[in-house]
Amino acid sequence: MPVSARRAAPYTADMHCKLLALSVKVLVGWLLAACMAHGQTVNLAYTSDAANSYADVPVPELVYARFGKSPDPVVREQVAQGMFNRALHLSRSGDMAQSAIAYDQVYERFGQDAAPNVLVVVLKALINKGYDLGQQQQLESERAVYALINRQYGQRQELVLKKKLADALFNTGINWQHSGNTAAALEAYRLIDARFGAETESSLQASVAVALVNSAVMLARTDVPAAIAVCDQIKARYGSAPSPLLRKRVAQAQVNKAIGLQRLGEPAQALYTYDFVVQRFAADKAAPVLAEVGRALYGKAISLADLGRIDAAMALYDTVYTRYGTSRHAPLRLVAMQSVFNKGVALAARDQLEASVASYALLSKALNYQDDADVQEIVLQGMVNMGAMLHRLKHYGQAIDVYERVVQRYRTDLAHGLREQVAFAFFNQGVSLKAFADARSVLANYDRAARIFCADPDPQLRELVAAKLYNKAQQLTLQEKYAEAAPIYQLVYARFDDDTALGVRKVLALSLNNMAAGSGFAGEPQEERRINDVLAQRFATDEDAEISALVARALSNAADARMVQSKQWLQKAQSPAHLLARAVTDLQKARSICAPEECSTVLANLGYAQFLSGDAAMAEQAIREAIRLGGAPIVESLRRDAVLHRLEPTDTQFEKMLTVWSKPAQLP
Repeated sequence: MPVSARRAAPYTADMHCKLLALSVKVLVGWLLAACMAHGQTVNLAYTSDAANSYADVPVPELVYARFGKSPDPVVREQVAQGMFNRALHLSRSGDMAQSAIAYDQVYERFGQDAAPNVLVVVLKALINKGYDLGQQQQLESERAVYALINRQYGQRQELVLKKKLADALFNTGINWQHSGNTAAALEAYRLIDARFGAETESSLQASVAVALVNSAVMLARTDVPAAIAVCDQIKARYGSAPSPLLRKRVAQAQVNKAIGLQRLGEPAQALYTYDFVVQRFAADKAAPVLAEVGRALYGKAISLADLGRIDAAMALYDTVYTRYGTSRHAPLRLVAMQSVFNKGVALAARDQLEASVASYALLSKALNYQDDADVQEIVLQGMVNMGAMLHRLKHYGQAIDVYERVVQRYRTDLAHGLREQVAFAFFNQGVSLKAFADARSVLANYDRAARIFCADPDPQLRELVAAKLYNKAQQLTLQEKYAEAAPIYQLVYARFDDDTALGVRKVLALSLNNMAAGSGFAGEPQEERRINDVLAQRFATDEDAEISALVARALSNAADARMVQSKQWLQKAQSPAHLLARAVTDLQKARSICAPEECSTVLANLGYAQFLSGDAAMAEQAIREAIRLGGAPIVESLRRDAVLHRLEPTDTQFEKMLTVWSKPAQLP
């Protein structure tokens, strides 16, 4: 019978890395490590300036009944603050529905108060309600809250209220960014500048500056010169401001300008701009401002590398690490760790593997400390890369130890980036174990990874782990090492069988497909049929087209096996009626869901099964259609089927009918 593509199917999802293959790219001036871990890309600004949220200690609402109508605005403010605190407590407890009601009560009871100090609490409540809605991805409802603030209080001139109004507009811009509406986000940021750009109070000026920074970030996606112009506007307006909040934004804008110049192919101007930031702010005492100096030094190093001045770049990486590696400020530690990481990448690209290991070893000093998640992700990436370099040096035992340190330190960490690096560590450890230990140790390591990540809350991370296991098994399948591949495919099935995420389901279906194919290649037809039956049953109602095509293939191949067995039984005068009936049923199902390129094969098998069952009329219909779709190769395949386990006189009769049925077809 024509067999439906009994082969190891390729996994088509984007993979995160190629094992033990290090390359270096320059993208927007930032080095990328494309092996065990990834280098750092950066947008034109930190857009993680979160929407504003306020906090205090919760107090009971009972006070409202006694003091809520007090003529003293200070007393009313305290009552409103108590209600606000209750709402905040509910929000922090996860009771978003009740917290929204409580925030609304603050607005309903005090929203028309004449005292600005009371209205500040009202605006805090509304902003927090909007913020919570945004965290729940109720973006339209969040915007509606901010629109209410703007509509009802937008013309107030009290300074304490203006700051909250600016916060509401800023959160509106963040909301539109999350919604993917660049024009609306830019308009929200423009309104902040239009309303508050002439203010002299430093906190309001800082609100305007960060709105301009975010505007430049968004403009840079499509119009880098316009983004650079905004960065220069920030410098011109606030370059001499004494406030550390404004100094940070000026420095940040100039670093972003330098990155933009790099994108425009003006590296000399980019270096000049980086140098301006360093010279202007290196002596600053404010840590947030120094973080931008660190970014400037780091960006300058990458620009030097982009110009081919690798030695100068690595020297500057060393400067950044020496200056900021022990800083207590997380953004400064981040640029220090990024510098060490990029130096390790650059050294590896030169095949200076031992020096690369030494650079990554500096990162390992931070492994045993609690730290900012971004810093720790860089540390983990460096550790994973360090293990890869040790593997390339054939120091397999040391590589395994490095990966194990990563696994033991972070396997229960909830931060996504850290969990992803742990997954890389598991699989790289498996590679080193393969060179250093026996196959059972490798399989146990993979099982440990699957056991940890099969319940991960992130479906993409579950897919990554399942896909890596699949790819390991597929490599063995393509090398015809079926006995080694089978346990890994079985591991995918055992650990991820109940997963409902589409990406994981595809990997699971592919694993069963390849496991069946491997059994067939290994000469185990009964096991092949059993696994095909499992695949067909597990995904019988799946609506994904790719999975349905695999189900059709499994049904067709299982039917093929049943027809072979039927012919063997008929040769022994045993009744195969139930086998043939099942084969016909499965092939009819396969016909309805198979991929177009496999339809001719499925129809040919269906026609042959129907002929063996004694239904020549239906067999003729199916086989004529198969020949119309597949041409001469289908005819030749059916003739070979008639020879395989030849059954007389049935196969002789079939050959005669096949000659008749194939004549009208336009054979290529």
